[in-house]
Amino acid sequence: MRELLMFSILTNQTQHASHTANAIVDALNHSHAVIEFSITGIIKHANHVFLDTMQYTLSEIEGKHHKIFVPEHFQNTPEYQHFWSELANGDFKEGEFQRINKHGKIVWLRATYNPILDKNGKVTGVIKFATDVTDQKLQAIESQGMVDAINKSMALIEFDPSGIILSANENFLEVMGYKLAEIVGQHHSIFVKEQERS
Repeated sequence: MRELLMFSILTNQTQHASHTANAIVDALNHSHAVIEFSITGIIKHANHVFLDTMQYTLSEIEGKHHKIFVPEHFQNTPEYQHFWSELANGDFKEGEFQRINKHGKIVWLRATYNPILDKNGKVTGVIKFATDVTDQKLQAIESQGMVDAINKSMALIEFDPSGIILSANENFLEVMGYKLAEIVGQHHSIFVKEQERS
């Protein structure tokens, strides 16, 4: 009787754990682009979010190498080869990655590449969870371009609320005749005539 009770408890725990794992996978599949690879980068499966993001059908990518999503100039580089060899060795990868969709357009993905391990700790594949951040990335690039343009055309200096100098661009330093090390940490009053400081 005791053995039957223990078996029942273990079965319920196993079923609960299995249900929880399936619920987690379902949640990830609804909110993330998910694609699974062999340890050499061959595509095994992708969910609908990934396929929609990259504008492919599963039959168009299944059995092909991950490099179909990578800019051509990067495909045969040592860095790209190293990327896959590290994944095959069980290293986790995370970051923002520039990829190419079916129509040759750039897609930016914030992604994690996760080695899949068997019960002995051997890598058997790689699963990638990603979110499309193309719009945010392009806005950031555009904003940075504006900042760079302003920096090139204007003299800029940055202060804290009490007037202490935090930074200055090259234009400001050139106009004022200072080096950055001479002014950082100083008060704005160094630019004011002594009789005006008070």
